Amino acid sequence: MGEYVPLGGHEVLRTRDVDEARFRVGQTFADHRLAISRQPERFEARHHVVPLGSMALCYLDYGSEVWLTPGPIDDMVLVHLPLKGAVDTYGHRERLLSTSATATIAQPDQPFAMHWQAASPHLLVRFSATELRHALAGMIDADLKQSLSFTLGQDLRTERMSAWVDVVKLVCRQVDSGHDLLTHPLAVRNLEELLTSSFLLGSTHSWTEQLHAPAHSAAPRCLRIALEFLHAHPADPITVEDVASAAGVGVRALQEAFRRHLDTTPTAYLRSLRLERARKDLEAGRPASTSVTDIALRWGFVHLSRFAADYRKAFGESPRETLRR
Repeated sequence: MGEYVPLGGHEVLRTRDVDEARFRVGQTFADHRLAISRQPERFEARHHVVPLGSMALCYLDYGSEVWLTPGPIDDMVLVHLPLKGAVDTYGHRERLLSTSATATIAQPDQPFAMHWQAASPHLLVRFSATELRHALAGMIDADLKQSLSFTLGQDLRTERMSAWVDVVKLVCRQVDSGHDLLTHPLAVRNLEELLTSSFLLGSTHSWTEQLHAPAHSAAPRCLRIALEFLHAHPADPITVEDVASAAGVGVRALQEAFRRHLDTTPTAYLRSLRLERARKDLEAGRPASTSVTDIALRWGFVHLSRFAADYRKAFGESPRETLRR
């Protein structure tokens, strides 16, 4: 059995032609210069891409040692996660050696160059810079009067960043296992929200201090509006930001209101609603024609073993037991 290559079913490029590699990878990210440093016979570019809402999960490997010099990056924040090997990144008055313990972030208006060592395959997470700013504004309940800028190097050994990388790899494994979660808008939206919010919470950026400052509690009236909104839209691909916007408060204030008055979170409350809907679908289904997996994905549960565990905890039986009754 060969070495596992993430997102292998979503290959968009496999070539030994440097110009073809530069052009096709540039279509996914940004126009750039690409030069082979040594051992051109080892050059073989492999590029896999999985769109995920406004984001994308990608795999990229060049085989040989290469230099990359990107052109201007507009509405994109690109997180480089080396799976092995190492990459030297040269930013503004800064040099960083990136390994499997350190991510590198490319972002608008910050030119950089990269020297990839041979055999340094990467996972890359492409965010929309606009969507990141929108999500952050909701999380801190404020207008962003200054730009959102990230530290060039991000320590992946911290608890929050390690958890975020685990989510990235979990999604890759789910895609590679053949699950059709990408065809379910609710599941895609949930994954996009999870990857975005956990990245903002875990990474180091210009708003880190404000993001982790204590939040003010929302008024009970806002909580009632939020509950009405959740009960009216359990099947829609809504985010915590959507709920907070409907209630007229910020995300942190909404979370504090749920914690203080209901001893839960908006996400956990919505998960309970969706578990109830999944149970109704299972009760109405027929074992011969109804798939537990399809119902789980329909209601946004992309981790099937966790869905089964949550379901058993909530109802005292497995989803399959409900379906068979």
